[in-house]
Amino acid sequence: MVQRRYRTSRFRKVYVRTAHGTKLRVKKREKAVKQRCAICGAVIKLGKGKGAKTRTGKSRAFTGKLCHSCAERVLRYKARVELTGDIESVPIIYRPYI
Repeated sequence: MVQRRYRTSRFRKVYVRTAHGTKLRVKKREKAVKQRCAICGAVIKLGKGKGAKTRTGKSRAFTGKLCHSCAERVLRYKARVELTGDIESVPIIYRPYI
């Protein structure tokens, strides 16, 4: 039976040729994928600092979903829609977040 730690799907099976010429099947852990913005695809930098519980994560709107520039645009469009009520002026990409 396979050991419990190797039963996850994060391991991929790789065949490696040894110095003696034999093949071994090695389980290699895949690297974690960096989070990307849902709108523009930029890599999101989630700064996690050391210290108190409040410093360990960001409490900004759309954290982990949108980058800071797209989040700013969404908040601007949201304020405009609340004032005017005209959602048709908002680009289609930003509408799910309003």
